[in-house]
Amino acid sequence: MVAKMRKTLLRNKGQEVVLICDVGRNVISREKAIITEVYRSIFIVDVYRDENRIQRKSFSYADLMTKVVEICILETNTMLVTP
Repeated sequence: MVAKMRKTLLRNKGQEVVLICDVGRNVISREKAIITEVYRSIFIVDVYRDENRIQRKSFSYADLMTKVVEICILETNTMLVTP
């Protein structure tokens, strides 16, 4: 399962995505981001706050499996990884 998710993320590395995060207390954040790095146990995205500020966030594959984080590719408007 994790290997399949990692391969999917590697294929879409560098793509602009929408990052949908459950931050707790019924709060969902939606942010534009780019998948920048994919490692064995985590992946890293750059979130663009405004023109001059970038925030780097890392997530584990467990975050994807438990749907704490969901990723939607902007170009095709499809969900990237769903277990």
